[in-house]
Amino acid sequence: MFAGGGGVYTKAIQWVAFVAFVGMVAVLGDQHSRDGQSEGGQVSGRQSEANKSATRVYAETTAVYGERACQNPEQSNYADLCQQWRMANAAEDQRDWTRRGFKLLLGEALVLVLTLIAAGSAAFFARGIIHVTRDSAQIESRAYVGLNGWNKRLVSGEIWEVSARLRNNGATPTKGLVLAIQLDPRPWDFTLRPDWGPPKPMGDDGSYSEVDIGPHDEDRTEWVRISDGELTAIRQERQRLFIWGRVEYYDAFEKTPLRVTGFVVEVVAVDVHARDGTHFDFQVVRHPHNQQT
Repeated sequence: MFAGGGGVYTKAIQWVAFVAFVGMVAVLGDQHSRDGQSEGGQVSGRQSEANKSATRVYAETTAVYGERACQNPEQSNYADLCQQWRMANAAEDQRDWTRRGFKLLLGEALVLVLTLIAAGSAAFFARGIIHVTRDSAQIESRAYVGLNGWNKRLVSGEIWEVSARLRNNGATPTKGLVLAIQLDPRPWDFTLRPDWGPPKPMGDDGSYSEVDIGPHDEDRTEWVRISDGELTAIRQERQRLFIWGRVEYYDAFEKTPLRVTGFVVEVVAVDVHARDGTHFDFQVVRHPHNQQT
């Protein structure tokens, strides 16, 4: 998940394995010593009862009188007994120190592993916070292109041209933006279902353009033409007229997905007797094509 973590954890595991190996060697050595004593006991078991009794008495004498013999080594047999007692004590102390050293090394290794895990977790969460902060900054400043109204102009006495105004409400420009728009005349009894889309793939009729929009700036689609005959048919409820539009673009940031803004409107409220000429408007249609990602 984060760079370098695997090497650190590998070293920690190797260190724990080394400590476990040392401890195992020490434990096996101790066990071997005990096994030797056990084997010696088996050999002594095959001795005569007299020898076993003598050996037991000698061991008890060594354990009980060893220290006293070292305090009063005047006799030769006391000196031997003192030497044996000291060797036994040294062997026992060596086993105790081996066990303590293994426990100490194992404890240090566990502390090291826990420290590395804590450090790795902290690095992971810190990197997550950095990603969240960066993503939040990109979301706040990315480009947002949406429909911002319509342009209309009378080309001749019978022909109107319309285009959609699009505004980038974001703080960064778009990249590779493509605009497409097309007309879709339908019979008056036509119902636009949610699973219907534009009559042609957007841009196939040539009414598309490629342009980028700066932050808080506007641009428009290509012009499409509507005749007075079509407007009259709408007023007389003989025809419906839809306008489909689609915008595709990328953000200014790297590795961002394709953004899409779609819209579909219907030409409505036709008045061919208006004082300022034929009046018509646009009404947004409830349809899945109306989206902004």
